[in-house]
Amino acid sequence: TPCWRWLQHQPQRWVRQMTTNHFTWKAAEVDASQTRLAVKANFATTEGVTDCSSAILGNYTSPFEATVVTKLKEAGCAIIGKTNMDEFGMGSYSIHSNHGPCLNPHDETRVAGGSSGGSAVAVALGHADVALGSDTGGSVRLPAAFCGVVGFKPTYGRASRHGMVSYASSFDTPGILAQTVTMASWAVQAMSGHDPLDSTSASLPVPDLTEATAAAKDLSGLTVGVPINANVEELPTRTREAWQQSIAAAEDAGAAIIEVEIDAWPEALPAYYILTAAEASSELARYDGLRFGDVKSPPETNTGYREWYTETRSFGFGAEVKRRILIGSHVLSRNKFDSYYLQAARVRSLLCQQFDQAFEGCDVLILPSAADEAPTLHDVQAQSQDPTLEFVTDVMTVPISMAGLPAISIPSIIKSINNMPLGIQIVGKRFDEATVARVASALEAPLDDKL
Repeated sequence: TPCWRWLQHQPQRWVRQMTTNHFTWKAAEVDASQTRLAVKANFATTEGVTDCSSAILGNYTSPFEATVVTKLKEAGCAIIGKTNMDEFGMGSYSIHSNHGPCLNPHDETRVAGGSSGGSAVAVALGHADVALGSDTGGSVRLPAAFCGVVGFKPTYGRASRHGMVSYASSFDTPGILAQTVTMASWAVQAMSGHDPLDSTSASLPVPDLTEATAAAKDLSGLTVGVPINANVEELPTRTREAWQQSIAAAEDAGAAIIEVEIDAWPEALPAYYILTAAEASSELARYDGLRFGDVKSPPETNTGYREWYTETRSFGFGAEVKRRILIGSHVLSRNKFDSYYLQAARVRSLLCQQFDQAFEGCDVLILPSAADEAPTLHDVQAQSQDPTLEFVTDVMTVPISMAGLPAISIPSIIKSINNMPLGIQIVGKRFDEATVARVASALEAPLDDKL
């Protein structure tokens, strides 16, 4: 059902209550002395439902909780609710949800960004102090940019993925949304560290990000790289102005500015969607109604099982998830594996090499978090005949995720022509979240001063 029609068909009382529709479950009460934490619906929690905004998981309640949730609780957080998202993290707008679309708090005719839209909205409205999101190809940074908050994605492997429902395991990264760089950095530090339950988590010391954000706002001695490949012709004037302003602010703070080239940048987006679809087709095979999924009485015959399996997945998965499973199955097929999957894997390897080369001459990169403002729900619906148009929304975030680099999105002082938030992204070397937080904090102060 088209998103706007979904809204039309709801009782008016429910429409008034949902407005932005960012929570899928809310706690009855929370200790006021604790930090309020909103948790994306794809993280396992013993409180509330862990349904990934998908019908196939129904009202699934987890018997355990994700490692990052446990660590944030130990740091003084209390869960206030689970947040809406694109089903299984597949989407850029937070509209592909069994709970209906999540809308932008600055303009409820616009989308919140995805797939962690509910977490971004909870922070933007002040309902949560920090919110947990997942970032596969920009799912923390993009909604942060659209909703005017801070979104921090650490290096892949910095924080445990145990208890986070998989979409594409070699990309999925827990991230944090908050109102300030200091708060986001504190939460990232709190949830990071090696976890024996996750073989991909790094056995490296966690840097003191709070100290990094408290440091002087002087960026002398640092070099900021500007990736010229991100300066595409279609970039709107206001987005380009926001980018130029952030570069000027870094230079005023003492940083040296250089241009860098990432030649594989244009190939990153198609390669990403091939690789993630391939991983998703494998990851989601477990939702068959027997191992996971909304279970009905299993049939006694093999023929009956096939029909039941088809019915379970056809009803349980939304259109976007089905589309990506089909794409993934296609690119992994015998006749297509070499020409699609292997080529995309080579692009990923090349991209990692080119980022490493770029960072030989600079400490961080600065670029927009998104090419433009949050689109309207109407415009998004008009794209339904060509779903690949949604993929282009991730053009500024996907290359960073392909290389597994740490990145943060902060609000720009310059807004779009429609007075909507725009985001600026600071990208660092692998496991150098401290420098990312330091630069973001330095740029955040002059931004606030000019508001």
